[in-house]
Amino acid sequence: MSEKNNLLFENYKRNKTESLREQIFFKNIKLVDIAVSICLDYYNASEINISSIDIDDMYQTGYEALLSSIDNYDLSYNASFSGYAIKAIIRKIDRCVGRVIKNSPNTINIKNDISELAIDEEYIGTEEEALEKVSLDEIMKIIEILPERKRQIIQMRFGICGYRKYTCLELADIFETTFQNILYLERKTIEIIKGIHEGTYNRVLK
Repeated sequence: MSEKNNLLFENYKRNKTESLREQIFFKNIKLVDIAVSICLDYYNASEINISSIDIDDMYQTGYEALLSSIDNYDLSYNASFSGYAIKAIIRKIDRCVGRVIKNSPNTINIKNDISELAIDEEYIGTEEEALEKVSLDEIMKIIEILPERKRQIIQMRFGICGYRKYTCLELADIFETTFQNILYLERKTIEIIKGIHEGTYNRVLK
C-alpha cells in the first residue's frame, strides 16, 4: 500500500468520518476501472454473451464494492488494499452478472498475483486532475447541454458558477439521491469534457 493510502487508513481506523471515507474512495477509484476491464476480458475470452449487461451497472456495482472494501479492510491484513479491494470488486460484479445472464459460470479466476497489484500514485489520482488542462469556458459550454438539475449538481461538485466545492455525500443529501448516482453523473460528465477537449466526443453534441 502506498504511504499516503496507509496514512489515510490509519486515520480512518481512528476516526471513521465520511470525509475520510470519501478521500480513500477517490484515491482508489481507478481500481473499479481495472476490475471492470478484467471482468470484460474474462467474459470475452470465455465467449460469454454479455449483450444484456449494462456496463454502467457494472461500474455502479464496483463502486458499492469499493465502499464496502474500505469499511471492511484492516491494516493487519497480509495484503495491500488494492489487492484486497480488487478481488472484492471482481467477485461482486461477477455475482451481479450471473444474476442477469442465465447459466453464467461465475468462475472468474482471480489470480494470486492480483493481491500484489500496485497502482502508481499518478494513475490513482482522481479524474478531476484531468480538468486542469480544460478552460472554465469549455466546461461551461459543455455542461449547458445537461438538464437543469444535473447542471446544478455538476456546478456544485466542481465548485463553479459561484458555488463552493461540494462533496458527493453532501450533494447526495441535498438532492435526495445516492452517493453512487452523484459519482456516476460526475464520471460521465468528466468523460464528455475530456472527450470533447481531445476531439473524441464531438458526436455527443450533434
